[in-house]
Amino acid sequence: MKKRVYGRNPSQIINNFYTLATIVIMTAVITLYSKYIHPQKEQNFTPAVLPCQTVFQITQKISNDKRLDEAWRLFEQGNYMFDGGLLLHENSLLPKRFSLEYIHAFFENSTQVVAVKNAQKFLNIKYEMIENESVNPLQHFELLVSFRISAIEVFRMYTYLDINNDKEISQKVECIMNSFKENAQQ
Repeated sequence: MKKRVYGRNPSQIINNFYTLATIVIMTAVITLYSKYIHPQKEQNFTPAVLPCQTVFQITQKISNDKRLDEAWRLFEQGNYMFDGGLLLHENSLLPKRFSLEYIHAFFENSTQVVAVKNAQKFLNIKYEMIENESVNPLQHFELLVSFRISAIEVFRMYTYLDINNDKEISQKVECIMNSFKENAQQ
C-alpha cells in the first residue's frame, strides 16, 4: 500500500497568492485615493467668542461656516427679516407687556442696517422666547436666535433671559448680533 503524502495543493498556493495581491493593491488604491484624489480638508475656522458672551452666558453654534459669510453679506445689504415666536405654557408667568412686537423692537434697535422689502434671497433671523419649567426665575425664560438662509441654519445662539430687566435683554440681543458679525467677518 502506498502512503499518501499530504501537502499543499497547487491551487491553494495560487489562490493565497491572488488574495494577498488583491489586498495589497486595494490598500494602495485606497491610500492613493484618500491622499491625492479626495483629500479631507482641515477645518481652519475657529469661532470667535466675545467678552459679552461670557458675561451674559450666551452659547453659540456655527452650523455651516461656509455660508456664514454669505449670511453676513445678505445682512449688510439689508436682505434680512426677523421672524419671532413665543413658546409659553398655559399658565404662563410672562408679563402682559411682553409680546412679539415688544421683543421684535429689541432686535430692530440692535441693527443699523435697514431691511429691504421683497428681496429674492434673504437671511431669516428667527428668534424664539421659550418658557421652561425651571424654578429659578433667572432661568425660566430662554432666548434662542437662529440665522438661516433658505431654511438652512447657519448660526445659532442661546441664552437665558431675565424678563424683568429690559436693559439686560437689550444688551444680550446686541451681543448676539455683534457675535454674528464677528464670526461672519473672520
